Amino acid sequence: MTVSMPSTREELVSCTSVMVTSYFHLDNELFFAYLDEDCVWVMPNHDICHGILEARAQFKQGWIMPRFEIYDMHFELVESVLGDTAVVMGPYRLLSASDSEQIMAMSQHLAAVWCRSGGVWRIKYLHVSAEWSETVRGEVYPIELSRQTWRYAQAIIAQGLKNGHQPLMVKGEHGELLSVDLVTVLHVQAAGKRCTLHIGDDNGSRTVEAACSLAELEGKLPAGFVRVHRSYIVNRDHVQSVGPEGLVLSDGTCVPVPTKRRAEIRRMLQQGA
Repeated sequence: MTVSMPSTREELVSCTSVMVTSYFHLDNELFFAYLDEDCVWVMPNHDICHGILEARAQFKQGWIMPRFEIYDMHFELVESVLGDTAVVMGPYRLLSASDSEQIMAMSQHLAAVWCRSGGVWRIKYLHVSAEWSETVRGEVYPIELSRQTWRYAQAIIAQGLKNGHQPLMVKGEHGELLSVDLVTVLHVQAAGKRCTLHIGDDNGSRTVEAACSLAELEGKLPAGFVRVHRSYIVNRDHVQSVGPEGLVLSDGTCVPVPTKRRAEIRRMLQQGA
């Protein structure tokens, strides 16, 4: 396998995103390609691997974790006074993939120290830490789960069977490929030839900018998403009420609805509910 190694500082954020995604998609060869031979890798369980050979030894018996989809990657480059050293760090969220036999959810934070040698950048130090999450014991599950996994399981039960709980893949503002958890999408708003996805979850409210038209995005969305206006698509499961001002969503947002279509849209929202 031929891997294009970063040769400029500007490539390090995107390469870190590719490396993390490949790791959780169980593509270990691509993951190891970015590591330096003498790297130090600190894992979330506090185990430390010294050197790439020791890191590879972790996988002699094959992968011992499920495949994960990765969301909300927010990596950024931290400038260094040393010209041949750069740090990329930031958080991301993980949900076990739909083809996994396990249900898991977690949030992690990564710090990668990239060093340049011979004009090529590789990771010299990699530190991955897991965000602490209190545990919950519920009536449905006879075991104790983290609160993140518990909420993910509840979302699968509530919506996953209807929507397949597959991630939505969209192209970002700068051409990057973004993975969006459909359960967290409240509504989508047209912004010219682009779209703004309004997200709401345990991390609060935020937006994701997608480089496609509302019509293009509509074709990728499952039946639970309804076009209620030429500029708006809403997630039916987040609609709280339909009133004179429009649709009120679970986060309090009011989405406008044409008066003449209000009865029709009410019927559309009730279908399959």
